[in-house]
Amino acid sequence: MGTWRDLGKGGCAVKTNLLFAARLEECYGSLTKSEKKVADFIREHMDLVSEMSAQKIAELTGTGPATVVCFCRSCGYSGLLELKTGLKRETVVLDRADDLEIQAEDSVSVIKQKILKYNSAVLDCVMNGMKRQSSRQ
Repeated sequence: MGTWRDLGKGGCAVKTNLLFAARLEECYGSLTKSEKKVADFIREHMDLVSEMSAQKIAELTGTGPATVVCFCRSCGYSGLLELKTGLKRETVVLDRADDLEIQAEDSVSVIKQKILKYNSAVLDCVMNGMKRQSSRQ
């Protein structure tokens, strides 16, 4: 699940929106048929969803705005806004990872360092999200 992002000449790729993909994988089996339509649409159009309203997503999936919000809640988000914010935040972290391209000439040690940096950036994103969430409560 998620979308693959090409990292350049080496033909390597990383999975983007990992946190969303993990949530979706966890909740997908318990979604209603309509919520699965929303899930599939969002998974295929993650880059566009951040600019869409629940009404627009509903129109494009043949569901209703309430179904879009129910899908978000079924996956552990408070609503569409939190889901969209999470997708944007994950994408920002991955955009910062551009210097982590794995090159054919990279040694195993360098590749390990790049993976560590990438994982660290993702964890920072998660921690920042958790801090924001706890400050709202």
